[in-house]
Amino acid sequence: MHHKGVLLVGCFAAVLASYHICSAQISGKAAPSPYKERVLHRFPGEKRGGAPFAGVTFDSSGNLYGTTTQGGVTGAGTVFELTHSETGWKETVLHSFRGADGDYPNPGSLVFDRAGNIYGTTAYGGAYGFGTVYELTKRSNNTWAGRVLHSFRGVGNGDGQYPEAGVVFDSEGNLYGTTDLGGREAYGCPGNGCGTVFKLTPSGSHWKETLLYTFRGNEDGAGVNAPVIFDAAGSLYGTTAEGGGPSNQGIIFELTQANGVWKEKVLHSFTGGSDGGVPYAGLTFHGTGHIYGSTSGGGTSGYGTVFELTHSETGWKETVLFNFDAGSDGGYPYYGTLLFDTTGNIYGTTLAGGCCGLGSVFELSPGGDGKWTETVLAAFVSDGDEGVQPVGGVVFDAAGNLYGTTSGGGNLGTCSDTVSGCGVVFELTPQ
Repeated sequence: MHHKGVLLVGCFAAVLASYHICSAQISGKAAPSPYKERVLHRFPGEKRGGAPFAGVTFDSSGNLYGTTTQGGVTGAGTVFELTHSETGWKETVLHSFRGADGDYPNPGSLVFDRAGNIYGTTAYGGAYGFGTVYELTKRSNNTWAGRVLHSFRGVGNGDGQYPEAGVVFDSEGNLYGTTDLGGREAYGCPGNGCGTVFKLTPSGSHWKETLLYTFRGNEDGAGVNAPVIFDAAGSLYGTTAEGGGPSNQGIIFELTQANGVWKEKVLHSFTGGSDGGVPYAGLTFHGTGHIYGSTSGGGTSGYGTVFELTHSETGWKETVLFNFDAGSDGGYPYYGTLLFDTTGNIYGTTLAGGCCGLGSVFELSPGGDGKWTETVLAAFVSDGDEGVQPVGGVVFDAAGNLYGTTSGGGNLGTCSDTVSGCGVVFELTPQ
């Protein structure tokens, strides 16, 4: 499951457990959108970074932060800041990775602690080459200092490897995350392990790692590409992109703690059919006993779904809210976690489809009959000037504008595995 880069010039090659499909480009223009797109920044590649696979995060002052998988001083990726002024948005590279401190900051969004320090993960690099969890701290002269909190040691040393999602804080200041591979090779994924859920606890100037759970493959799940989320009781929820039985299409899991031991419960095993398959993205709570997410494959057309998981006395039931067909509606929702507004509408991104086969930003609105209606807010076009192939989801500002990144396009720089440039940061404003 692990890979470095998912985009190919020309058509889209989905690196999925059971898929390798090249989506034909769709001619024509997008229908009028209720949102207007504006490009805030075009990545030039090289030292200033390129190919962002993660979304953006706001700080308390309204500045935007994110990562690029390529570029920087050594080509190992960057952490960037976009600050707003009367003349527009200005990019500052806060940190360039050099390999020993991490390589290839992945699709997980950045998080802040209460002091304003930034935390994230890299899929590669570190002391053993299997990825890192890092911290960036702002100095008095407004520069940022990077620090590796943990270098993953890989399956041979009983640790995780290749963290492909971001980290989250609990109320006590501990960090939680996942690794795509690693754990114990004796389980159902010989050689590389099936993936882990880990915890980092601050201890003086150091952080101590604890593996909370090691996946075993098969029905248990394997290949964790998404972050975990907490419920009010402190249980953890997430997805795996593989495992779940003979179909090998991934699961939704719950981890609960009793007497210091974390146990897994599989809430749903995907079949790759009408219920969806291969969930790369994380989960979102909305309302009591309702979990929402997306799958990169499966559904009625095979191009992914948006689903709801509802809890009752008899267990958890999955309902598909929307099926993508890779036409004008989009296709292959990938890493980005779904976003809700205050009225219950859902927002997300797709890697393919839209007017020209190069991705979309969508809104799903609930109807009184239980059906959901999709509106395409942005469909990225083949000239690539405004970006192509968004993968990291979107976020709101206080005014209701949406912000996100595209992994290619912008027509600046040359980045491998991207289309028509090194990507952009965009804003969608309600018209």
